Amino acid sequence: MKVNKTFSIDYQLIHELKKKNNQSAFVSRAIWASLDVMQKGSIVDATTRQLMAAIHGRDDCDPFLKQVLLQSLSRTSSKKHAVSNKKGDSSE
Repeated sequence: MKVNKTFSIDYQLIHELKKKNNQSAFVSRAIWASLDVMQKGSIVDATTRQLMAAIHGRDDCDPFLKQVLLQSLSRTSSKKHAVSNKKGDSSE
């Protein structure tokens, strides 16, 4: 069974969420993943992405760090910011 619920979240998070095809499914998966980490009870078991999201969600997180974390979390591919060391790379 599904229930509609209203929560207050950051405006920037809403902006990023609007880019997702199925917002409800995405939010549900994110919440379940977060709850699973909490139930395990060990920070060591959390992925880097989960840790970044948890830090971003804290009230005592520096605003600049929140922005950096949000930008990093919103990237869909690590290839967008990978650095190439190939010889002849003309991107420099």
